[in-house]
Amino acid sequence: MQKLSDAQAKARRDHVGFSDAAREQRGNVLSLVEAYQKQILAYANTGASQQQVLAYASALRAEFINMTSMGYSRAETERYAATFTDLSKVINGVPRNFTVGVNADPALRALSDLEAKNRKSQQSMDDNRDSADKLGHALNNTGNDASGLEARSEAAV
Repeated sequence: MQKLSDAQAKARRDHVGFSDAAREQRGNVLSLVEAYQKQILAYANTGASQQQVLAYASALRAEFINMTSMGYSRAETERYAATFTDLSKVINGVPRNFTVGVNADPALRALSDLEAKNRKSQQSMDDNRDSADKLGHALNNTGNDASGLEARSEAAV
C-alpha cells in the first residue's frame, strides 16, 4: 500500500508541500526556469534589440505557461512565470548600446595619467595661491603686515 501511495505522490505535478515528490517537482521546474533565463540571456547576447529580446522572452513565457497541459496547476505555473516578467524589466532597464572609451596604448595611458596629475597639482597650487592671497588681504585689512610676521618667525628660529 505504501508503494502505491509513494508512486501516486511522485506522479502528481504538485509543487506544494515537503514531500520528496514535491521537492523534486519544484527542483525540476526551477531548473526549467533557469534554462529559459539562460536561453533569453544568450539570445540577448547575440545583439538582438530590446524589442526582439522582449518578444522572445514573451514567447518563452507562453511556452512555459503551457506546462498546465502537463498537469501543473495554473496558479503555480503563473507564479514561476513571473520570473519572465522580472527578466523583461531588467532587459528594459539596461541600455543595449553604450560606448566606453579605452586607451589601450600604455604610453598614451601614462601620458594621460601624467596630464591628470599635473592638472591636479596645478589646481592645488592655484588653491594655495588663492589661500595666500586671502591671507594677505586679511592681514592688510587688519593693519598688520607680512614683514612683521616674517621678523617674528625669524626671531623664533
